[in-house]
This record gives sequence, C-alpha cells and structure tokens, in this order.
Amino acid sequence: MSLASKILVGVIALATIGFAYLALKTLKVHDVWRTAYNRSTTQIDSLTEQNRQLVDGSPAGKGIRQLQSELHALLVNRGRVWYQCSPAQPDAQTGAVSVTIDLPDPHKIEAATVLQVFEQPADANSPSGSYLGEFRVKAAEGKRIDLEPALALSPDESKRLAASRGPWALHEVMPADAHDIFPNETPEQKEFITARLPERSRSEYLRDAQAAAPDDPPERVRDGDDGKKYYERKLRDYGVLLREVHRRRAVRQDAIAAGERDNAALQAALADSQKQIEFRRQEKAGLEEALALARRERDAVTKHREALGEELARVERSIQEKLAENARLAEEIATFQRNPSTPADQIGASPVAPTP
Repeated sequence: MSLASKILVGVIALATIGFAYLALKTLKVHDVWRTAYNRSTTQIDSLTEQNRQLVDGSPAGKGIRQLQSELHALLVNRGRVWYQCSPAQPDAQTGAVSVTIDLPDPHKIEAATVLQVFEQPADANSPSGSYLGEFRVKAAEGKRIDLEPALALSPDESKRLAASRGPWALHEVMPADAHDIFPNETPEQKEFITARLPERSRSEYLRDAQAAAPDDPPERVRDGDDGKKYYERKLRDYGVLLREVHRRRAVRQDAIAAGERDNAALQAALADSQKQIEFRRQEKAGLEEALALARRERDAVTKHREALGEELARVERSIQEKLAENARLAEEIATFQRNPSTPADQIGASPVAPTP
C-alpha cells in the first residue's frame, strides 16, 4: 500500500470517527428533542383537556360556558346597576334629588326610567345600607340625573332620604331574594345575618338549609340529596311587597283623611247644633216670657170679664126692676085714665121696692 493510500485510509478513519461522533451527538440531540416533544405533546394534550374542561366544564365543576350562562341569567334578572353615585341634598317637600354618576360614562340612563335606590355602606365593616325608595328619572343630562319619588314618601322615608349622604346604588330591577344570598354555614356568615337582619326575621334566615324541626310547616320542609329533611325559608318578592305596603298606606291615609273630613263635618254640625240649641233656648225663654205675659193678660181679662159679668147682672136686674116699675106706672096711668076721679093719693099705693 502506498503512502498516499495509507494517508487516505487514515483520513477516512479520522473522518469516520468524526462522523460517528457527530452521528452520536445527532442521535442524542434527536433523543432529547423527541423526549421534549413527547413531554410537550403530553403537556399540550393535558392543557388542551384542561382548557376544554375550563370552557365546557367537567364532573368536578362548571365551565366558562356554564358560568357565563349563569352570569348572563343573573345579570338579566338583576338588570343594570350603577354604584358609587353621589346625591345632592334632596328637596324636603317633594323628595326630588339630583344624582351624579361618574362610572360608567356615559351611564345610558334615560328619562322616565324607574330606579330602585339603595344607600351603599361606606365599607365592609359599616352597617348595611338602607332602601331609600323607588324613583323615576325626570331628566338626564351628562353625568347628572334628576330623580323624583315614583310613590308618595312617608314622613319616615323623607327623613331617611334627607339624612342619606351617599354613595348610592341605583338598581334598574329590585334585587331578587334567593337562598344563597344569606349563607349560614360558617360562624362569620351567621354573625353577618345576626348583625344585618332584624330580630323578628333573623331566625328563619339562620335556620335556612338547616335540619328541619318536627313542628315546621310542611311547605317549609324539603328533602335533601342525602335523604334528610331541611328547613327552607320562604322567598319574598320585595318589589311586590313594597308596592303593597305603599298601597295599604295610601288606603289608610285616605281613610284617615276621610275620617278627618267626617270629623270636621261632625264638629261643624255639632257647632251648628249648639247654635241651634242656643237659639231654641233663647226662643224658648222668649216664648216662656210671652206665655207668662199672656197668662197675666188672660188673668186680667178673666177678672175684667168677671167684673163685667157682675156689672151686667146688676144692670140686667136694674133693667128688670125698671121695666117692672114702668109696667106698674103704666098700669097706674092707665087706671087713672080710665077713672080720672081716683084720688091722687091712691095712685102708687103699692110702690115697688127699690133696687138695691
């Protein structure tokens, strides 16, 4: 073998070793990348499945689509809400008030919209805000809207409205009652119910979804998935209840106003009756005086009549006596005329006794 051939063989050997090394490195890199590819593919498949479960849901929990559907249903039922609204000083007589809404901008509230107004608590530790009433949008311009009460305010509602300094929450729809609004599973949740709800209705919220008692009404008891019976409080439609309260209050106020009008009419009739009584009393006194005068005049007339009767009787007796005397004298005259020779001393021999 020539030197050139030996050199060529050596070069080929060295090249073979180099290519072998490169082939080994290539195989190593290929193995690393294949492992990384398989691992990445597995991770991608796992993440793809996780994404699918996050979107579509799984037996372990609901997905984005279900949650979006529920959120949409909640938002549809809830309606639009505007938070952190700043009210001006309400009118003490009418309850009208101007409210500034910073967000969202524009707020897209139109005139004639009916809003449920709540006072927001200043923070989580502050007492819960109160319901201020149902208002109608009178005008909307820029960030400001002008509200007026949709229903007549009671004196207590007017005071509560005047004392409110905000911020306010404006609800397009009255918030609906639901069992999961006031959960009572933890001590903190029970403390929240105790602190926020009035005592007369606190018990039913604390007992909601708890074990039923033997004396619970059948309509307030439901069967649980575990076969046990649980107490279920009655849900309330606060919009209907508040309107019913306003209706009953309006009816009662009308009845009070009608009673006041009737009482005023009765008082006026009583005053007129008192005037009539006084007038009749005075009339009676006058009539009694007239009667007494008439009786005195009657007595005087009676006495005068009696005196006249006595005088008439005396005159009649006198007339009878005169007539008898005249008859006697006429008889004597007639006798004298028949016998003129009758002595004069015989004429009138039997005189009539004088009238006393």
